[in-house]
Amino acid sequence: ADWSGLYLRVVRGAGQGVSGYGYAAFAALMVTGRLTGDAIVARTGEERALFTGCVLAAVGLAVVIATGWLQMPGAIWWLLGFALVGAGISNGSPIIYRTAGRVPEVPAGAGIATAVGIGYAGFLAGPPGLGFIGQHAGLTAILLCVMALCCVMASGSRLVRGLTAPVR
Repeated sequence: ADWSGLYLRVVRGAGQGVSGYGYAAFAALMVTGRLTGDAIVARTGEERALFTGCVLAAVGLAVVIATGWLQMPGAIWWLLGFALVGAGISNGSPIIYRTAGRVPEVPAGAGIATAVGIGYAGFLAGPPGLGFIGQHAGLTAILLCVMALCCVMASGSRLVRGLTAPVR
């Protein structure tokens, strides 16, 4: 989300209005995903919801990146791509926090606090780290890194197996 507007304006040459819509598409589908997340997780299970969401986010980033490489008319594809990212990652944090509260032999509060602490560390370290990459390798490299992180998270989704419980 943070890099979407800058990427669209600088790399893709989108106007200020269109570049703002990239973030809006992300945010709208993120909110929609959060509001419908419990129903999705209840139907599919936490592991599958996390895996599918991370793959969906990676595909969304691939759409945004590929439109530039394939010289496709971009604006609608960029918005669709960022919307897929928002939908895909919308339930990642809630699933991880719920799972962290069910780790055996770890008090629920300690598990959740650890997961939230790691999340905040990433929130603080991620933008400067990605900015460093972007400065040296370009803004597309930032999206590639985020896409790779989505794939890592998808591959780690099996770690929630056995720690799942019905969503209340």
